[in-house]
Amino acid sequence: MKKILSGIIISVLIISMVGCTNKTSTDTKKTDATKATDTTKTGDSSEAKNFTFDTFVDALKKEGLKVEKGEAMAGCIGEKDGFAYKINGTDIGVYTMDLKSKQPVAVNNIKMAKESEKMKLDLQSGPVEVDAIINNNLVIMDYGKHPDKDKIVKIFKDLK
Repeated sequence: MKKILSGIIISVLIISMVGCTNKTSTDTKKTDATKATDTTKTGDSSEAKNFTFDTFVDALKKEGLKVEKGEAMAGCIGEKDGFAYKINGTDIGVYTMDLKSKQPVAVNNIKMAKESEKMKLDLQSGPVEVDAIINNNLVIMDYGKHPDKDKIVKIFKDLK
């Protein structure tokens, strides 16, 4: 019963995120080639590196997890882009953030994720706080009830 209820709650959350409005400005969009090689600053090893979705997917697959890309999701946390990914059959949300964004929702969520591993979703029905881990510009959400949660979180945090 708990598994069914958890599945329903996660499904509702994912469906709600798909219904969010996209507030990302077009000037913050980048091509995939640019995203793959972009860094926030060059020459300073302490600066964040920008990951792509493939960075995380490749790391998951290398550890033997089955990964399928799902529906696009964007506009709820100030992200540039986001997708649902099925990892061993269970969805999690993966998003890219513009670490230089001036958008208040993005600035606040990046800060929140770094400080408390939480983000505030700006849903049409109102704001909701959820677990979120940020590693450089990449964010994962909806991982809390995943059967492989510990493995996924470790892989994500170990991305270099």
